[in-house]
Amino acid sequence: MSFLTKIEFQSVRSRTTLLISMQLVEEKTMATVQCPTCGTRFKILDSLLGHNGRCGKCKSVYRLVAVSESETTPAISSALQQQSEKPQPPKSAQSKPIQQQSSPLKPPQPKAVDTINITDSFLANLEAVQQQAIAAKKKAPPQANVLQARRKLMSSLNGELVVSPIPAAYRLAMFVVGMFMCVLALVYFVIILSGFAGIYFYCSFLLSHSDELLHNWESVKGRPQAQGLGLILTCLPIIVIVTILFFMIKPLLFLWSGKDERLELTREREPFLFQFLDKLCDYVGAIPPSRVFINCDVNAAASFRHGIWSAIFGGHDCDLTLGLPLVAGMNMNQLVGVIAHEFGHFTQGGGMRFGNIIRIASFQFLQAAYGRDRLDRLIYTLSTTGHVLNIFFFMILRLFIWMTRLVLKGLMMLGFSISGYLSRQMEFDADQFEARVLGSKLFRDSTRRLLGLTISNSKSVYDVNKMFQDELLVDNYPRLIAANAEIMNELLQKWVDKDLEENKKTGWFDTHPSYADRIQHAEAIEAEGVIDLDCPATWLFDNFDAVSRDATWHFYTVEHKLDVKNSSLKNINVVISELQEEAARNKTVGRYFQGLFCDRVAESLSWEPLAAPGNPAVCKNEIKAVRDRIVQKRESLEKHNEELEKIQNNFWQLQTVTYLQNCKGDYSGIFDPEPPKRKYLDNLAEKNRVEFQKNDLLEQSAPEYRLMAKRLQQALSLICFEPVTQRVENGETMRYRAEILYPIGCRLTQIYKRFAQLYQQRTLILVLYVSGRKINSNSSAATKHNNAIESIQKEIFEGLKQTTNEMNEMQYPYDHAQGQVTLKTAMVPTAFDGTKNDLGLLMDTTEIIHDRLGSLLGRIYLELASTAEKVESVLGFPLLPNVPEKEKEEEKPKKKRGLWRRLLGSGKVYTILFSIGRQIK
Repeated sequence: MSFLTKIEFQSVRSRTTLLISMQLVEEKTMATVQCPTCGTRFKILDSLLGHNGRCGKCKSVYRLVAVSESETTPAISSALQQQSEKPQPPKSAQSKPIQQQSSPLKPPQPKAVDTINITDSFLANLEAVQQQAIAAKKKAPPQANVLQARRKLMSSLNGELVVSPIPAAYRLAMFVVGMFMCVLALVYFVIILSGFAGIYFYCSFLLSHSDELLHNWESVKGRPQAQGLGLILTCLPIIVIVTILFFMIKPLLFLWSGKDERLELTREREPFLFQFLDKLCDYVGAIPPSRVFINCDVNAAASFRHGIWSAIFGGHDCDLTLGLPLVAGMNMNQLVGVIAHEFGHFTQGGGMRFGNIIRIASFQFLQAAYGRDRLDRLIYTLSTTGHVLNIFFFMILRLFIWMTRLVLKGLMMLGFSISGYLSRQMEFDADQFEARVLGSKLFRDSTRRLLGLTISNSKSVYDVNKMFQDELLVDNYPRLIAANAEIMNELLQKWVDKDLEENKKTGWFDTHPSYADRIQHAEAIEAEGVIDLDCPATWLFDNFDAVSRDATWHFYTVEHKLDVKNSSLKNINVVISELQEEAARNKTVGRYFQGLFCDRVAESLSWEPLAAPGNPAVCKNEIKAVRDRIVQKRESLEKHNEELEKIQNNFWQLQTVTYLQNCKGDYSGIFDPEPPKRKYLDNLAEKNRVEFQKNDLLEQSAPEYRLMAKRLQQALSLICFEPVTQRVENGETMRYRAEILYPIGCRLTQIYKRFAQLYQQRTLILVLYVSGRKINSNSSAATKHNNAIESIQKEIFEGLKQTTNEMNEMQYPYDHAQGQVTLKTAMVPTAFDGTKNDLGLLMDTTEIIHDRLGSLLGRIYLELASTAEKVESVLGFPLLPNVPEKEKEEEKPKKKRGLWRRLLGSGKVYTILFSIGRQIK
């Protein structure tokens, strides 16, 4: 697999790019400060005066105070003179490989005599403060605009919202469904009471026939096996019934357990937000929420404050849960519509009560039918090991438990099919409030935006997981979701269209209607809407960023139980800048290589360090020739690569099949589609033929990829040519980064090529394991499988040690929470120390390193390709045309399964479990 395919949506930007931006600020914004301890002087931004700083030379901390250019003290003048007389390192030192440089993320040496090299951590701290200040100035809207929008919003909510009355048929259906669910719950309790009654009558029967039982016991005296069997048969009904009752009652025991750990937003912290919520509740005729909770979910929810007690005893305390990604990613119109939808649920007094009871009853059925814990695992273990009587007893016990759960599954399915209708009608009714507040025409845009933010959340989870590999986390997760939605807006709209098209129909067991049905229902109302505010929804908050950061911290530490330090949080403005640059680089690499970049380009690069070419004119002409050749050969190379990929997959399959046949293994069911059945010698001959064909295709296209690699190397060498460096924006920084990343990329490419073979060995172990489980009866084949696994395990262990030792000699070229670390520290799990030859540890370590190594190589070559394209633009070459997207072939429709199998196989049951559990909380 190409490592470039592993870097989609990867967020990358070097710290050097941030630091060098300080040198681009106008001179009038700079001030000179001087360390009082050692006398070292350097320049900083005016906005940083008055803060504490650390001297990069003596490490002392002092307050940053401006001094004049000529001002100095006799005590330190000699120190400054000695510093200015120190010889500067030669320029060629920057071209050394990364492992020979002590500070890979440090920008080039400034030429001014009165400035010094400040440590990265100090510059990073100064830069972070400056970035936040600049972002605050740019992002903060004029207060007058905010106040004007708030006044317009509040004035538009005067009066009372006129909604269509609830049809009598809907009320009747709601009552019937609620009563039916109550009957199902009654059946559930009747089964439990019947079990207790059965125990009572059986115990009474034993007491009434105690004399007969004692006589039978005496008759088998001296025969312990017969006595034991008689005792088991006598007590078996009681044990079985008690166990069944316990498994049915178990969900009720934990119904009210669990601490409420939601993050509450107080009226004192956001007074205008609560004023708006009260105003909107009065407008729609709903009960104002007693509490408002915030989280990082792309969702909003309405619920009773005290759960089932409010539903039964008539409580009027309601809670509103607001997902901050909706606030960050929607405009004012859209967010007000979503909140109006939730307040529409508050007006459904009887429906909310019945719905609450229904959800709790359904949740109990679901827990009783599908809930598994350590007790279930213990019964399963006892029914498969031990004495034959022990196995017989627990197998019977499992049979009765299965029969009980089968009945509960039937009740649950019936309950969900009926309660789902009620839940969907309640959603349609609440949509009426959103449509009349927002307008039917804008309802579609709001729904599409909600779906788009949901998809963007998946992308943001990917970004956070990648950052977590560097022990870093973004400090504002809701804004990350909103930023991703903007960055990939064009692609996001295509995904939303596809989702709406593929999920038009609402299923019988769905608790919410499909988005397409909701849009159609809202547009049929033809409401005009009462608000028209196309401004950020964050204007509802007095300090949204602070609230969002608190919710993010709660999301990490409370919801996901992560041990997070403040030093591990990365500023959201920096992350957004990295994502924007990375999105541009993703387009660049596809355009630069015309969609043909793969491992073979990187493997063809020369290991020589970057240096200015002797004849730049010749270099330019060669670049032009390769550019023209790539454009001409693109379509033929695409077809060639598709054919090569099929042959490589076929070769890997044949290689695996012959290996399994040599071990007398069974490979049926492992591959899709199944390979043809051949004898071992026939498969071996076919493998050799395919391997020859693969090598022939590789040799045919090798010259083209060598030319692509040469073009990249020549463009990067031109960044070292001073006239080109001066004409490229941020040329010095890009040159420095290229000199660092190029040797790392060349060396890591070779490591990755070798490591890919280890990853294939890991896959082969998995195949051997699956095959081994099919041939347990064949001791000879099982022995061969075990020997093969042990041999491969040894190869992986030695390969991992060699790879990690090489990584330990190279520095990680990107940001990391621990500062400057080696590649081994950044990419190798701490559990692998090179001493434990544990198979499970080796499999996990190989998987993690393969993923991280491929991602790192992708980040490196994306940055190098972006630099090369900018160099070619400076040379006067136009950008190559964008590669048209390939249309994916439609998959053949699979054979439909029965309703029961489709429900269990599609995960609908588990989706219902999570949705109901969330609403009950």
